[in-house]
Amino acid sequence: MLSPRVEGSGVLDLRIRTHDKDVSYTIPSCGASEDGQFLAHLAALANVTAVEIHSLVGFTPEMWRLLSGGLDLPRADFYVHDYHTLCPRINLFSQGRFCHVPGTDACDTCLVARPLAATYGLPTELWRQQGHDLLAHARAVIAPSVDAQRRLQQTYTDITVTMRGHEESPALTRRRQIVRTRQLDEHAPLVVGVIGGISQEKGANLLDEISLLIEKRGLPIKLVVIGYTSSRDLAKRCIVTGRYEEDALQQLINEHGIGLALFPALWPETYSYTLSAALDAQLPILATDLGAFAERLAERPYSWIISADASADQFLAAMLAIRDLATGNGNVSAEHNLALIG
Repeated sequence: MLSPRVEGSGVLDLRIRTHDKDVSYTIPSCGASEDGQFLAHLAALANVTAVEIHSLVGFTPEMWRLLSGGLDLPRADFYVHDYHTLCPRINLFSQGRFCHVPGTDACDTCLVARPLAATYGLPTELWRQQGHDLLAHARAVIAPSVDAQRRLQQTYTDITVTMRGHEESPALTRRRQIVRTRQLDEHAPLVVGVIGGISQEKGANLLDEISLLIEKRGLPIKLVVIGYTSSRDLAKRCIVTGRYEEDALQQLINEHGIGLALFPALWPETYSYTLSAALDAQLPILATDLGAFAERLAERPYSWIISADASADQFLAAMLAIRDLATGNGNVSAEHNLALIG
């Protein structure tokens, strides 16, 4: 496994695992041609017969070039987990919203206005060219959802992107279609869980607005972040469990009595492992209409899709309608993918 130690530093950590050994090396300044030769030599010694690329965050443009045919290595299978080949921001998020992948001039303006991502001095046109070259050299480009496949294909029209969902057994697929609903009495709050690290892209500002309205209006909704958040205000108004170990997640969901999993993401997630956790917990789910949510929740009962452009008031209206369903007083359908809000 090859990974950058610090983003943009050029220093790489290489970890080699065999059936009886686990050895780590440090490559001081990968990017120069001699470093590329060293990597190729090391790969030959290790008898590398297959290469997978899962992330290039932190790798310098020179390393991108080396992985685009500059090394004597087998052509890689490139697995899409984000949109780093399109934009240094990875998640196509700008000015509080999904940017819809505009032209390169608009992207350059965005990156200058909010210089939060390592561009290595490359304008967007050259950034996308290096992304194109890398994907064109790959043996296969594999996206975990139709949505991710379509977004990449729209920009890189000459590259074949294959959709291959993460493998799950037929038994797991059937189990994830089952929903355990909680019946509430008329005075009990609906406990809404938001799972993971909740940044602005994941809807932190929206959740902050929602939590403020719940507090002001005394609404029977209780927000719980199973994880952590970048919003200090949100952390003051709801329960935040903090970072968790993966094997403790289902227990946390049960301990807090989550009755609805909310996914207020404002960028098109390519898959969402936290959604998998909610499916494993067999929770009712309310998610935005961006990214992989809609296709992964298709045909599943008690799973609703809401516009990512919906206001905090509209999100609350949807959650209150779902709560009414849990108390037996609602007229909201439990059918899959009900568009509660436009």
